[in-house]
Amino acid sequence: MQRRHLMALLLIGITLAVFWPVCGHEFVVWDDQLNVYENPYLNPVTASNVLHFWKEPHQNLYIPLTYSIWAGTTYFAQSSTVEKAGPRLDPGIFHVANLLFHLLSVLVVFAILKMLVGNDWAACSGAMLFALHPLQVEPVAWVTGMKDVLCGLLSLVAVWQYMQYARARSEGYVRPARKNYIFATVAFVMALLAKPTGVVVPIMAWMLADFALKQSNVRSSFHSHLPLVFWVFMAVPFVLATKFAQDTAVTFVAPLWARPLVAGDALAFYLYKLFMPARLGIDYGRSPEFVLQQDWILLTGFLPYALGAVFWLLRNRVQWLLVAAGVFTVGLLPVLGLTPFGFQDYSTVADRYLYLSMLGPALALAWLLSSYRERIKGSLVPVVCVVFLGLLGIQSAFQVQHWSGNITLFKHALEVNPRSSAGHNNMGLALAAQGKTAGAIVHYHAALRMKPNNAKAHNNLGIALTGQGKTAEAIAHFQEALRIERNFAEAHFNLGIALAKQRETEPAIIHYREALRIKPNDAEVYNNLGNALMEQGDIAEAIAHYQEALRIEPDDAAARHNLDIALTMQKKP
Repeated sequence: MQRRHLMALLLIGITLAVFWPVCGHEFVVWDDQLNVYENPYLNPVTASNVLHFWKEPHQNLYIPLTYSIWAGTTYFAQSSTVEKAGPRLDPGIFHVANLLFHLLSVLVVFAILKMLVGNDWAACSGAMLFALHPLQVEPVAWVTGMKDVLCGLLSLVAVWQYMQYARARSEGYVRPARKNYIFATVAFVMALLAKPTGVVVPIMAWMLADFALKQSNVRSSFHSHLPLVFWVFMAVPFVLATKFAQDTAVTFVAPLWARPLVAGDALAFYLYKLFMPARLGIDYGRSPEFVLQQDWILLTGFLPYALGAVFWLLRNRVQWLLVAAGVFTVGLLPVLGLTPFGFQDYSTVADRYLYLSMLGPALALAWLLSSYRERIKGSLVPVVCVVFLGLLGIQSAFQVQHWSGNITLFKHALEVNPRSSAGHNNMGLALAAQGKTAGAIVHYHAALRMKPNNAKAHNNLGIALTGQGKTAEAIAHFQEALRIERNFAEAHFNLGIALAKQRETEPAIIHYREALRIKPNDAEVYNNLGNALMEQGDIAEAIAHYQEALRIEPDDAAARHNLDIALTMQKKP
């Protein structure tokens, strides 16, 4: 067996040893419910439901390929146990899919680094850094993180194949070069369909292909990379679609003059976590509104630009470091805060945003080991490298455990950032799922103290209060949630339920209809609207809504029971 194959097996084996526990983890209420197990377009999986993801953005993001893969995974993950929200899903299958995509990414990184440094062991070490760094745990261990891992994998394939194309073309092999370019283009388009952050791929491909050609003493020019211009034009519709979808999801927009500072602060934070990967969490609370109020923004905001200037001045001596830093930065461009995006309401920075960018540090380590291999023979550098990678693997193994379930995840999140409104809100959801309503209410109130305009916390608090019979108080929170976020379908639905409990049927119907206008594929809303219409004596329309609920969820026992009653009342049993 070739040494390269042995190294690939080594990469797979060690990565599996660190990340395999994720296959036994549960879903978490950190968007997994919105994207997968409570997503009405995935329960059940039908051709028309899947087509919905290709027609328009869902949850303020156009990622139809990711949703399609989730749909396929959902089809195979269904168990025979049917619950209220539909067939129960096995989260392990989703975690296995994430881990598989990560393993493939690691192997592609190994292939890219081998082309760049020409040394198997150095490339293997760089790929191991990419595989094991604790910053990679969030996207791999989180079901919803598939969009980052899948986009990262396809982006890496596009870069790798473009580098093959550039090399084959420089050597005069036209036909193989054409095949590589077609393969790279398909991978690039798929990356954009997995997550729009793939728009950075043309820049990354140009930087790495240009660097690889220079290492082979081949002169590169703008004309030689002209095919990448076609990629740029292909990316424009995805950029525009994402901008329009995300603009509606942002409550605070940083002024233009401040955005470079926000971006610099984000880069400084990532550099710190790159070298000190401790206290990693899901919500760092580093929103633009927060960082712009801090005195240290003048230091953290300008530090990366100063480092960039130093690297540029030393570019002739450490070109590899400049390229590695460029790849690291380019991979983060869509989520540095230069343009607003939805998660900025919580934090500009998140571990998952680094998935593709980790190719930069991987290149830096591989090139360092390759360039100085003569000097480090017989030295302690290889030993230090092994120990360093081993420590990263151990830290990742501990970090993986935090993602085992809701309570462990949000407990850790609040240890990292006690002022996390999202952490408190989701801890409340986790406790409510266990029937611990009083504890959930405590966390909902804490979430609202940290962030009074947290619409989700108002909605969840309203649900808990409704369960305690405090309907009037619950209505006030649902109304506040809708004041903050007018198109909040769940809040409209829950307000409708609360109003129906107080016999305010007409206002309840109005809110049920609003919920369906925003989210038209929810069987539970159709069923409740049917109940309200039955109370008003509108049996014919109620029957139509029960039938629609059953069209969406054929196994909905409540809707079928209500339909039977309505048909009996019309003497059509």
